[in-house]
Amino acid sequence: MLRVLAIVLLTPALAAGMAWSATRVAGSTPSYAGPPPSGLVWAGRVFTSKPVLARWLGDRHVSYARWSRRHPAAAARL
Repeated sequence: MLRVLAIVLLTPALAAGMAWSATRVAGSTPSYAGPPPSGLVWAGRVFTSKPVLARWLGDRHVSYARWSRRHPAAAARL
C-alpha cells in the first residue's frame, strides 16, 4: 500500500519538476536561426518600407503620420 501511495504522489511531482526544469533550460524567449530581419520589426512583423507599414497601419485605422509622431525612433528606422 505504501508503494502505491508513493508512486501516485511521486509521479506527478517528478513530471512537474521535469516540466519546470525544461522551461528553465529552454527559456521563454524564442531563438532565431538566421540573420536578424532587415527593416522595422513592429507588432511581430517586419516592415521594409514606409508604404508597407502605412498600409498595415491604415488597415488598423491609424495614419502613418500619427504613428510616426508617437514613435519617432521607430519611424527613423525606415
